[in-house]
Amino acid sequence: MGIVISGVTHASKSITGALVRHPLALFATGVVGGYLTHKYRKEIIIVGSRTAEESKNFLLRQRENLLDLVAESREYAARSERSE
Repeated sequence: MGIVISGVTHASKSITGALVRHPLALFATGVVGGYLTHKYRKEIIIVGSRTAEESKNFLLRQRENLLDLVAESREYAARSERSE
């Protein structure tokens, strides 16, 4: 895994270096990125909205789990106090 990460890091540095050295390549990358963003803007918005909704649901589930855990710990503490 470390070899893969090292290879990707090295590749990204060489690509970034090439773009910095060649302004036309940097401009072309921006144009292509803008075109693809415009072309797939509806899909990007849908994915972003879906991700936001799933994040909200995840947080609500985690809150419920935390409240359940706190309730269980309080019950355990109450049981242990009664047994003493």
